[in-house]
Amino acid sequence: MTLCKTALPALRDGGGTITHLAAASAAEPTPRGAIGNVFRPGIYGLSKLLANEEGERGVRSNCVAPRGVLSDRIESKITARAEREGISEAAVRELRVEELSVSELGTIEEFGDAVVFISSPAASYITGAVLPVDGGWSKRVM
Repeated sequence: MTLCKTALPALRDGGGTITHLAAASAAEPTPRGAIGNVFRPGIYGLSKLLANEEGERGVRSNCVAPRGVLSDRIESKITARAEREGISEAAVRELRVEELSVSELGTIEEFGDAVVFISSPAASYITGAVLPVDGGWSKRVM
C-alpha cells in the first residue's frame, strides 16, 4: 500500500501501471495456509480499488497470480515436503504437476513474460483484472 501511495502521483502525471503479485490461492484458498488465505485476497481487492479509482487518471492496476511456477521458493517447499513425507523431490514435483492442467511446472521466464505483458501498452485496455499464471490449477470459472 505504501509503495502504491508513493508511486501514484508520478503515475497520475503520465499514466502508468501497477502490477501486483499475489498467489493464485488467494481466489482458491489452500489447506494449511491460514495467514496467506486471510491476506492475499486483500491484494486482489486493493488492485481492483486502484483500477476503479485511478483509471480516469490513466493508471491501470492488475494482479498476476502464479501457481506451479518453479521458483527458488517452490524448490525449497519441494525439498521440505520431500523430507517431511520421506519421498523424493522428483515425486513431490510430480505431485505438484498433477494439480495442473499442463504437463509440467511453469518457468520463471513464463511468469516474467506474463508480468511484462500485463504491465505493457499491449494490455492497455486491461485493468482491475487478475491474470492467473497457474498452468490451469485454478478450477473456478470466473
